[in-house]
Amino acid sequence: MRKDLHEIEWLDCKIESVVNEANKQTSYIISGPFMKADVPNRNGRVYKREISNSAIAKLRPMVQERRIRMLVDHPEFFSGPSLLNTGAVLLDITDVQDDGYAYYKAKLVDTTVGKELKAIISESKVGVSTRGSGEVREEEIVGYEGKYDVIYDWELSSIDFVDDPAVLDTEAYMKLQVESKKRSSVMFKTVEEIKTNCPDLFKQIVESTTTDVKKEYETKLQEAEQKAKDTAQSFSDKAAELDTLVESIKKIFPDKFTVIEESAIVSEMKNTISEHVNSLQKANEEVDALKKQIKAIEDAHVKAERDNYIEHLKAVDAEFFTLNAFNGCFENCTTKDEVQTVYEANSAIVAEMKAKIITPSPARTVQTDESSEAKPTGLTEEQRKDFEARNLQRRRNGLEPWTESKYLEFERK
Repeated sequence: MRKDLHEIEWLDCKIESVVNEANKQTSYIISGPFMKADVPNRNGRVYKREISNSAIAKLRPMVQERRIRMLVDHPEFFSGPSLLNTGAVLLDITDVQDDGYAYYKAKLVDTTVGKELKAIISESKVGVSTRGSGEVREEEIVGYEGKYDVIYDWELSSIDFVDDPAVLDTEAYMKLQVESKKRSSVMFKTVEEIKTNCPDLFKQIVESTTTDVKKEYETKLQEAEQKAKDTAQSFSDKAAELDTLVESIKKIFPDKFTVIEESAIVSEMKNTISEHVNSLQKANEEVDALKKQIKAIEDAHVKAERDNYIEHLKAVDAEFFTLNAFNGCFENCTTKDEVQTVYEANSAIVAEMKAKIITPSPARTVQTDESSEAKPTGLTEEQRKDFEARNLQRRRNGLEPWTESKYLEFERK
């Protein structure tokens, strides 16, 4: 019968900083052991080397695709992964080594949780936990008294961090999970829910992902450019060697160059040149493709920032977007800053328009019911606001203000 297995080890780890020479940005890599094989752990369980290596091998493809996030957990972390508590992304996991330990290597993510994890590791230890399932059999272990739970057919699903130093073993942690309901957190099911409920976190995730993708493409671009340079240099060096060789032969055997015929070495050189030209052309095509992809990513980021700011303006100043005079005023804006400039200029016009609206003075005589009724102007309240806004713009531009009839004629068109 299979059983859920959760283990915690308090082991040493280290952090290394890696500087990207292209953009001078610093990344932090954390590494250390996450389990020990063939010996009983705190929970009285034994994971054999061969079975452990098999489980690690099954998880490794997902690790290489960077699909395994290491959580800085809380009592509910056994219910599944959460973007909210991601502290690092697994880069590599090893088989069990000669010292009996299996090791991990991960990159800290540039989020609040990742930064807090870095600070904790710099000053103290953190626990490393494994989650999975397997079959449990009670057996004796050579060198140890009594019987222990030996794990077979182990499936490793994730490796995480434990940030609570009071937790010494998994069983206590599971008890804390049941008893501590006050520390429960909301698990969002969709990206839209995260965007709505945690806009700051969503922005951090988008920026971090964009930065990682951009770094990866910049690295590939640099590699392609270097490959093109190396190919060109190799071609130049071989051409120089051939020229030197030909000149040396001419001095020794001048009569051999009376009739120039295509030899094997010349034919080989032509083939080499053709290969280098093709390689150089392919490298240039790769460079152009990577540049286009980077440009598309940057444009998408700028557009998303612009659209988000317009949505923000709609939320804080809904009245501005009801005025027909300003419909489509942001269509030619390509960045957030341009949208902000256009909005500030037009909102100033609206403010000035409101300030110039003059309320008629009350009549000196007593009004009758008939005289107190507002005289119809032929404009709705929305049209009145738009009419006044357009006339204010016409005055600013030195144009004659419209009459109501002229405005209505324009509206009908």
